[in-house]
Amino acid sequence: MRGAASAVWDALLDRIRARPGLAGFLAPPSVDGLRRQAEAGPIVMVTTDRHRCDALIVTADPDRPVRHVPLPGLTQDAVYEQGDRLLAARRASASLDASELRRAESVLHDVLGWLWDAAAEPILAALGHTTVPGPDDAWPRVWWCPIGVMAYLPLHAAGHHHDIATDAAPRTVMDRVVSSYTPTVHALAYARRAPVPSGTDGRPALIVAMPRTPGEPPLRGADDEARRLRRLLGDATVLRKRHATHQAVLSALPKHSVAHFACHGATDWRDPGASRLLLHDHATRPLTVAEISRLRLGGADLAYLSACGTADTHPRLVDEAVHVTAAFQLAGFRATVGTLWRISDQVATRVAEDVYTELTDAGTRAPDTARTALGLHHAVRRVRADLLDAPTLWASLIHTGV
Repeated sequence: MRGAASAVWDALLDRIRARPGLAGFLAPPSVDGLRRQAEAGPIVMVTTDRHRCDALIVTADPDRPVRHVPLPGLTQDAVYEQGDRLLAARRASASLDASELRRAESVLHDVLGWLWDAAAEPILAALGHTTVPGPDDAWPRVWWCPIGVMAYLPLHAAGHHHDIATDAAPRTVMDRVVSSYTPTVHALAYARRAPVPSGTDGRPALIVAMPRTPGEPPLRGADDEARRLRRLLGDATVLRKRHATHQAVLSALPKHSVAHFACHGATDWRDPGASRLLLHDHATRPLTVAEISRLRLGGADLAYLSACGTADTHPRLVDEAVHVTAAFQLAGFRATVGTLWRISDQVATRVAEDVYTELTDAGTRAPDTARTALGLHHAVRRVRADLLDAPTLWASLIHTGV
């Protein structure tokens, strides 16, 4: 019975793969196909298991396209333990009690240091990234593709960050490489296949700002953020307050290659597909992960989500990438900037302005979104220099895609 069913299955696959454009249907990717996705920088998959933990690094080297890096200092039990500590610190970071907030920041620093020792340092050492790039050196890129519960940990921010206050060489990821994330190698290939919008295609940027949202606390920095970005982005379309409705945003998205949201985000752990950005009419017409994922936006380039927890989901589903940031990728955006947890209104505005200053050369040209990861990297490092003892304020922001 099984043999007959298998034969029918194989015959059906043969028929499908014989059709134009479907030669690779349900087939594993070729090593050469994987290698091509690492031409701009290696893709690092980090896995955990109760028996052992490892990294597989996809590189562009035709002679050694996949490298194996054992991670003996990483155990599955330790990953769960540190993940629980991270979650507790994230929750405590919203406290108004100063001593509790200090403890949360200290715990997060501990988690980031452990993550460097157990995973990030041996991976970067295997790639040869052992020093801070010089002033005239190009910063190397790395795409992180964590598997399972590892996707809950901020690999991009791993490190002993207090090193920067000493004469020691900083032992941190963000002082060695520019980090991006991808849920799968295929997702990165999908982003790269999307048409690259021209900076002169005449489509302005879209800025959605919600300083006041019905039923939610005010975001006092949202209007300031929109004003600063509009100075840099020229004739940007701005939707704010009662004009930033579900229908208005959906109608505007296809007309803009860059979309920036300065608003509240809401994560639904029970139903991740219901996680959403909070617009003026969110109570009756929420802009959810499920709805965003169904969009098909040609020429969509950058979605910058300056909102809380847009890359957050339940720890049991973190490997599935069911969150707002991933939804914008599925909709067609080649790159997204999102957040792993709550962010400060003031820090969000500062980082966004810094990033767009980099992309537009201080407002003198259309945004070069290929520089988004680098712009975010430098913006976050500047915030860290000023707020070293508060990693909850700067370790949350991530770049995904190209």
